[in-house]
Amino acid sequence: MITIEDDGARMFLDLVEASIREGRRITVEEARRLLSTRGMSFTLSAYERLLGLTGDDVVSILVNLGSEHPVNTEPVKLRLEEGLRRCYSLEAASRLRRQVDAVHSLDFGEAERKALRYLPEGTVIESTVYLTVDAFNPGMVRGGDVGRSILHGLDDINMDHMAHEFHHAGVMSCLSRRPGLAKLATGADTREEVAAQLVCHLVSEGLANHYCTPMMVRAGDHKSPEANERIRGYEHCQSAMLEETWSLIRDCLDREEPLEGCRGRLMAILIDRESILPRVHFIGERIISVLEEDPEIGFDEIIELCLRPENLVSLYAGPADRRGLPRLPDGYALKLRQIMAEM
Repeated sequence: MITIEDDGARMFLDLVEASIREGRRITVEEARRLLSTRGMSFTLSAYERLLGLTGDDVVSILVNLGSEHPVNTEPVKLRLEEGLRRCYSLEAASRLRRQVDAVHSLDFGEAERKALRYLPEGTVIESTVYLTVDAFNPGMVRGGDVGRSILHGLDDINMDHMAHEFHHAGVMSCLSRRPGLAKLATGADTREEVAAQLVCHLVSEGLANHYCTPMMVRAGDHKSPEANERIRGYEHCQSAMLEETWSLIRDCLDREEPLEGCRGRLMAILIDRESILPRVHFIGERIISVLEEDPEIGFDEIIELCLRPENLVSLYAGPADRRGLPRLPDGYALKLRQIMAEM
C-alpha cells in the first residue's frame, strides 16, 4: 500500500509565499518548525549521516533565501541552497503547489506492481511517499519509505523511477526478516558489517537499476552531457571498479584497515556528492546484468538475492570467471557468506 505525505512541502511553500509577500526573510523559528515536519525530518535524517548536513545548516540556508548571495561555499550545502533559491518566487511557489496537489491523483500502483515483478513472491510494499524539498537528490529510500523532491519536476514523475524506489522498499521489507541485516540500514559498527552493507547495496541497487531503470546507467541522448561523461568513464574503468569493490570486502574481512577507513571507502562507492550517478548504481547493475545473461543462472536465483544477499558473491563467481572479470576469491566469499548468514 502506498500513501502520500506532503506536510513539509506545503509548509515550505507557505513560508516562501509569506516571506515574499510580507517583505521579510523566513525566521529561525519558522525554519525550525519546518524541519520538524515529517517530510523534512525524513530528508534530514538521511543526510545527517551520509553527507554531514545538520539541522543548523538547513536553518541557515532557509533564513538566507531572500538575500542576494548564497551563505554556503561547501559543495553539498551550496547545491542544496541553490536549489531552494531557484524556487524562491511567488511564481515558482504557485507552480510547485499545483504540482503537489496533482501528485495525489497519480496512480503509484503502476510503479508498485512493476517493482513487485522483481521481488520474491509474497513481498508486500508498505511505503509512504514523502514529498520533500531536496535539491540534492530527486528520490531516495529510507526505512522503507520513499522521498520524492518537489524541486525535480513533480509534473512528469517517471513511474519507472518510482518503481526503482519501491523496489528498494521491497528489498528492505525482505531484509526486515533478518534483524542483523536490517540493522545495516542505519550504519555499520564493525568492518564485517561494512562488507555486508556493501553487498546489500550492490544487490538492491543492482536489481532496481537493471529491472526498473536500466537507462539510468546507460549513456545516450536521454542523459545530460555530465551524466554521459560519468557513465562512459565508469565503462572504461569497469574492471578497476569491480576490483575496488572486492578489495574493500577483502580488507574488511582481513580486519587490518581501521573501521573509519573502511567506512570512508564504502561511502565513496555509495554516494556521489555531485549527484550524477553513484558508483554502486553502475557496479550493481553490471553485476546483475552478468548474472541474467548467464545461461546457467535462473531468474528466480537472482530474485532470491533479495532474501539472501550473501549469495551474490558465489552466484557471480562462475559468470565472472567465464568473462574474465574480477571477483571475490573463494576463501573470502565463503567467509563473507558465513558472516552474513548469521545476521
